[in-house]
Amino acid sequence: MDILNEGKDDKSGWGVLAMPDKVYANKIELTIGKQMATVNSKAVTLDAAPVIMNDRTMVPLRFVAEALGCKVGWDEATQKVTIEK
Repeated sequence: MDILNEGKDDKSGWGVLAMPDKVYANKIELTIGKQMATVNSKAVTLDAAPVIMNDRTMVPLRFVAEALGCKVGWDEATQKVTIEK
């Protein structure tokens, strides 16, 4: 899964991924337009549904990163998101 760039509203945790209409990453499944996802076969409610904008699939980046075991940080001063494994 390749992150192309962060969304303009970094606080929302959105990122742009080059993926088809369904996004699969390890044991995470997200479907365009649905606020339900599965993580390790368990249903989870998302804060926002994945969408397609300008031919790009937008997913809640914080949710995906944390579900993969990463730590997500936000630096207010620099307006940057950091993701660490």
